[in-house]
Amino acid sequence: MVLLSVFIFINLGCEGPEGPQGPAGPQGEQGASGPQGPAGEDGNANVTLHIFGGHDFTEESYVDLCLGENISADEAMNSSWHVYLGFDSEDDLFGMLYFHIPGFTFSGNSEYAVVHGYDHNSLICSAPQPVVEIELDSGPGEPYDQIYVFQIEASNVLEHSKMPADMISNDLDFTNYKSVYNNFEDRMRVIQH
Repeated sequence: MVLLSVFIFINLGCEGPEGPQGPAGPQGEQGASGPQGPAGEDGNANVTLHIFGGHDFTEESYVDLCLGENISADEAMNSSWHVYLGFDSEDDLFGMLYFHIPGFTFSGNSEYAVVHGYDHNSLICSAPQPVVEIELDSGPGEPYDQIYVFQIEASNVLEHSKMPADMISNDLDFTNYKSVYNNFEDRMRVIQH
């Protein structure tokens, strides 16, 4: 018992202040890679800018722009096309000005129209490809230094040209406006939710 008391006394009495922090140990080996995470949603970065030289609409009232054989007819028809006429103001304040067409331009006296399509039979372009035609619709026309055509390809295409059969009730009375209105209002409410 005396021996146990001496042992406890020595252990309790020898406790001193905490020592300094020791150096860090060596770096461990690289662990195994974790599992691959799920794929993210596809984005829509399908935007292409086509840049063309200028055109003088005072000399020729239209211009056809061939947009490239690498664009299929489906891609062309499922794209939005935005056309800008560029005019160099030749000053430090504005520099190049771009006018969205169709619409009026910098003079305010001319209006331009745009039509786009696909040249399947190479009537305008050297090979089948999309084509954009810009035409002076009214006014005297102006000379432009650049033409920008933005192509924005759709990431999703939804066909709405045919009405689904379940949109029309079998007993719908087409001679009664209110009945037709209520039929479609009820069905559209279901679709929206």
